[in-house]
Amino acid sequence: MEAFRFVVILLFFACYVVTVVLNALASTGKLFENTPSKVSSKYSTYLTPVGWTFSIWIVIYVWLGLILVYVLSLIWRKSAGERLFETSPIADPLPLLFLCLNLILNFTWLFLWSQEWLVASAIVLFLITASGWIALVIFYVRVHEVARDLLEEGKWNMAFIRYIVFNGLETYNAWTSIAFLVNLSVVLAHVSGKSLESSANIPLSLLVGVLALWVPFEATAFDKYGRYGFMHYFVLTFAMSGIYSNEEPRSRGVNTYIVVLMALFAFLILCRSAFIAHRNSHRPQYIPL
Repeated sequence: MEAFRFVVILLFFACYVVTVVLNALASTGKLFENTPSKVSSKYSTYLTPVGWTFSIWIVIYVWLGLILVYVLSLIWRKSAGERLFETSPIADPLPLLFLCLNLILNFTWLFLWSQEWLVASAIVLFLITASGWIALVIFYVRVHEVARDLLEEGKWNMAFIRYIVFNGLETYNAWTSIAFLVNLSVVLAHVSGKSLESSANIPLSLLVGVLALWVPFEATAFDKYGRYGFMHYFVLTFAMSGIYSNEEPRSRGVNTYIVVLMALFAFLILCRSAFIAHRNSHRPQYIPL
């Protein structure tokens, strides 16, 4: 089992490096003639974000790099005479394999998008989003199961897991969720032939529907696992800001929808922050950090 864990960690390292390199080459036009931004401009919709929004990928890959460094450090770090990669939930092969699949799908999407295979791109982006969230949920559950042991190793260790691993993956997953909705909008507008207004309203309504289920679930049944997750609301607010900032003309109805969602997500940031502070004060989880 230890050998298998070690191999999976190395696979995660390889997938991360390949993904970062291919994305960098694709963005500069050195990998494909069509860069992602060129294709996005060609198939613009009411949900296409302004260019600066995509700078979030730099933050995401740096954050994923920090997670990778933490995972690699488990190979050399020891506790009670055992190497931590043998027991740490962050080195669990199952979520790491989902992340490997996620990263492979990530650079697969680059090829599909550059070839303007819009439907296939949307399907792959959905799989990227799903695999990322599955990996994160497994990490949440695995860490909860051994949280007291992790706290005995030091508060900084649990803090790193909560604020770097968990929220780093939340940032990545929230952004790929938005990317899927934008890609879905492209398919609706340029493949299915729906109006630009409908192709924007359908994905936005899907997002609202998911959040209507997620927000109460996150605050109740999932609280013991994901209490310290909060970055998804920042990403959603950032994404709506980028979409709204696009100066391409759009209908007043869609503009209003985007502004309302931007305000809602900003409000959810405040609510989530207050909720975490209140729960830590009145219902501390293990040892509050």
